[in-house]
Amino acid sequence: MSEVVQSGYEAALELDRLFKMYPLAFHQLWDRERPRTSQRKAVQELMNPAVRVGLLVGGNRSGKSEAGAQCAVAYALGSRDPGVRRWAKVNGINLDAIPARPGRVCCTSLTSNESLRVQRPKIANLLPQGSTWKNKGGGGEARATLPNGGTILFKTVDQGARAYQADAWDFWWVDED
Repeated sequence: MSEVVQSGYEAALELDRLFKMYPLAFHQLWDRERPRTSQRKAVQELMNPAVRVGLLVGGNRSGKSEAGAQCAVAYALGSRDPGVRRWAKVNGINLDAIPARPGRVCCTSLTSNESLRVQRPKIANLLPQGSTWKNKGGGGEARATLPNGGTILFKTVDQGARAYQADAWDFWWVDED
């Protein structure tokens, strides 16, 4: 094998390793001049440390859920994570809004079916290698635990208000209603 091929092969292996360790780092929020829509600008505004409660609205298939998943994983990993740092830099996100330590995140869908169809797959694509799941493919509450100790809980509106009592989160992503 030539040195060039060997070097390319080794670079590909390293890129694959980095992608598995820091998948969020490889995601870029989109920004379109026409028709003046931008995940990036919306998330930049929402991630302002002065914002306590934010609302991202848009039409179907406009990228709200993807943006929510990226923010949820960033909060679960914490701002010290190299993948979060790169994601924030590429997207112009203010890291001051994200706690440095690994966080606790709640993702809420209307039903378990919505959680299984939308939120869990989007989150799963962004989690670093070594993350573990509890009830990933089942109905009701689920949990992803990241290698650094961050936690992402999946709850549903149909669980009722009691499912949310006596809990605290660093970030809460409510998808759809």
